[in-house]
Amino acid sequence: DTLRVSDRAITGYIEYAFPSVSAAESITVSGAELSVLQSAWESLANFSFGEYVTLLLTDTNHVAAAISPEVYTPDMYGILSSDGNSIILCGSGITMRPNDIAANMIYNGTIVKLNTSDKKRITCTGITSFRANKTDVLNIAKRTVGETQIAPGCAIYEWSGSGYLYSFEGVRNESSSSLDAIYWTDTVDASAVSFYHKNTLGMIDILILANVTGNYYQYGKMTFYKDGLSPDDALTITNSQNPNGSAKYVCTSGNSGYGGIALTEFIGNSPKISSLTRPTAVKNVSAKDFYLDADDNWFFVTNGVSIAVADNLQIYIESINKWESGESGLLTALSSGFSIDAYYDRTLETGAQVRLIVLTAK
Repeated sequence: DTLRVSDRAITGYIEYAFPSVSAAESITVSGAELSVLQSAWESLANFSFGEYVTLLLTDTNHVAAAISPEVYTPDMYGILSSDGNSIILCGSGITMRPNDIAANMIYNGTIVKLNTSDKKRITCTGITSFRANKTDVLNIAKRTVGETQIAPGCAIYEWSGSGYLYSFEGVRNESSSSLDAIYWTDTVDASAVSFYHKNTLGMIDILILANVTGNYYQYGKMTFYKDGLSPDDALTITNSQNPNGSAKYVCTSGNSGYGGIALTEFIGNSPKISSLTRPTAVKNVSAKDFYLDADDNWFFVTNGVSIAVADNLQIYIESINKWESGESGLLTALSSGFSIDAYYDRTLETGAQVRLIVLTAK
């Protein structure tokens, strides 16, 4: 048999084991239920219910051994749920559902550092004060941040600088392990490196980047309400996911029009706009300005430059007030005979993508 070594570990109090701690098939530690390998039985026999323990895990989150926290207590970072009742550990994806979580509500939905030394609760603190050094440039080809190597299984997240965390594919609470989504440059400035953590080998195993691809933004038609959510203003977004308009999000300032929003939790669990972006409009373009490459990826050409079309492209047919999305919506747009306005984010030099198309009758 083969046992794959990993740097994953979890520390907490033993709450339950089946059928026993010393011969456990499964074990629950601080609200996290884990499967146990027989290789862990000998070391687990040194512990009993209610004891504080560090469990060493395989890369598939199976318990391989148990040791005293005095020997090793790992740093644990996770994403606190919107309701503050559970935590998804960064990297492993293990969900912890303890009886009590002590955390400021401002951290709901975002990354926190965990302390499990209290038997009754997990205490969470924020990492908002962390910022990378100016020398911490991300090198895509070398997979380094500054001089530090990025671990092969590193959990890489993207966010707007605060709030919710996403994979490069724009999936909330999930991470990416590859940097392939950053295809337009060899390096990313240190200002976009929000946070990183090093494992026991000194390699980066958690990396958070700020607004590098922007795939997590929701694009559509924004409506700003000056008298929205007292004492703050509010904003709604209408798109294919919200054809009748989204709920009102807290927004301190803004204007109606086409754009993209990123969200964060707010006190009272009311979502708040953490970042708002206005895409660049290219008016009255032709269907001939779009093409499909050999890998079945869509591109848009403007001023001789090819811009990728986002997978989650939003299409608004203005005359009938209808929203579509993705490739099927794009094909509808290109065959409609309507006037096409294309909206792309970022700049042509920093990974711009067409995020929105608006169709109007000629």
